[in-house]
Amino acid sequence: MALTPQRAVEILREQEFHLYHAKSSNESLFVHSLNVYSLAHQVLPFSQIFSDTDKEVMRWAALLHDYGKTAPNWQKAKRGGHRVSLGDVKYAELRAVIEAGTSGDAQGVLDGRDIDDILFIIEFHHDSGRAASTPDRNRMKDFVAECDRAVSQS
Repeated sequence: MALTPQRAVEILREQEFHLYHAKSSNESLFVHSLNVYSLAHQVLPFSQIFSDTDKEVMRWAALLHDYGKTAPNWQKAKRGGHRVSLGDVKYAELRAVIEAGTSGDAQGVLDGRDIDDILFIIEFHHDSGRAASTPDRNRMKDFVAECDRAVSQS
């Protein structure tokens, strides 16, 4: 079962994304994240190069791609890096959010490796990240990054 727009809104509310800014212009992290997810969700059905599992991975990654912006230091500066990296407290929080969400919404669709892919995409959506990746991961990361760029430019 795909991550629906209704469930995406619930997840963003549960994570209190409405309390955070996504840009120095004070755009809401809730609005930005939902817009990136919505663009991905609308385009993915037309893609024939990705499996259903890959599409679900990208929906989740698009929804939570800027999770690192919930950090107090980023919110204070409203600019700069917002990477959620392995070993970071936010990384553990984010993994728990994804595991909880996918255990019900995507049961039987996503497994632990897919969650690792989601986390990789989120961590590297602004970087090349090619050294520690696979071609499939890179294609998915690039797709999410393009959705983020398209939304940010509009």
